[in-house]
Amino acid sequence: MDFNPASMATEAGLAIFGIDCLQNGLASWTGKDGARKRVLAIKKNAVELCAVPCPPGRLHLVLDFSFGGACRFGLRAEAARIDWVGPSMQARKGDWVGARVGLYCVSGGPFPTADYADFDFFRFSPPGK
Repeated sequence: MDFNPASMATEAGLAIFGIDCLQNGLASWTGKDGARKRVLAIKKNAVELCAVPCPPGRLHLVLDFSFGGACRFGLRAEAARIDWVGPSMQARKGDWVGARVGLYCVSGGPFPTADYADFDFFRFSPPGK
């Protein structure tokens, strides 16, 4: 995923949604030193559970599902190992269908933005692969 927003209110990433909405999203903010920083935020129902700094450049967002719906999020920079982030969480089915997985890019600001995320691929692998 390539993501370099001009706006501080834009976030992009992976989501699992059913009864709960679990998100693994990249965001950008300005630190106390005035430098712009990228963070990976793990959220459950829009409440941030944890946030970690992200390296610059292209990132691979990772979702690991186990039998029974346990899942965890991670990220991987180009040619690096996967760094698992935050707690393992339980995906729960929705009212009409099971839990769904999707990609998102959303702006929480009051004005329209031209920000975007570029996702090259979305891949599923059998458990344990």
